[in-house]
Amino acid sequence: MKKIILFFVEGYHDRIEIQSILNMPLFDDFRKKYRVEYIESIGDITSDYRHTVDNIVSIIELEIKRWIKNTNGIVRSDIAMVIQLIDTDGAFVPESQVVFGDTLDPIYENSRIVTNNVNSICKRNASKSKKIRRLLIKKNLYNIPFELFFVSCNMEHVMYDKPNATKGDKHKYQTYFVYDCAHDDDFLYTNFLSDNCKSTSTYNESWDWIQEGTNSLSRHTNFNLFLEENMRSN
Repeated sequence: MKKIILFFVEGYHDRIEIQSILNMPLFDDFRKKYRVEYIESIGDITSDYRHTVDNIVSIIELEIKRWIKNTNGIVRSDIAMVIQLIDTDGAFVPESQVVFGDTLDPIYENSRIVTNNVNSICKRNASKSKKIRRLLIKKNLYNIPFELFFVSCNMEHVMYDKPNATKGDKHKYQTYFVYDCAHDDDFLYTNFLSDNCKSTSTYNESWDWIQEGTNSLSRHTNFNLFLEENMRSN
């Protein structure tokens, strides 16, 4: 039986997009070695006010336990690693870079967040950043190796440079992304593996960088580190 890589993702769209990547020929050898499974959260678990820095780890571990319980015969030792992919949403920017504007939803710009409720976004950022840092010190969840990766500000930002995609846009760009992955073997090199987006540092260094200044608003990801480690050499 192949070992399982269990992805913890922020909903249906992220799952479909990761599936599309890992179904590309570049990952033929990876799929021969591993079986990929998914846990979908309802929205951004690190932005959910019901979850705190004190319980965020136990919340995710509970979801892993539930997933194992609901599968047919899978046990904890069958899972090689849990991978969580999150949006940064500018969570690490200084409060001075969260500014007022007449907008219903936050607008993510290159160096600031524009919102009609500055206090709410600052509160969200403080809470989200603390929960992310709590997860970053965990090397195992439920005694399973664990790694946390980011896309900044979100998947649409990294994929198509659209940080402020609406719900309708997200569906549209997902459709584009699935098609592009299936029909263009070089497509990844324009987003996750492009020089404009990918991290060129180590895992720990990439997390240090994204927490500096307004970097969490930049079009950037460290998920390329996972992809490059597991893709077939050209």
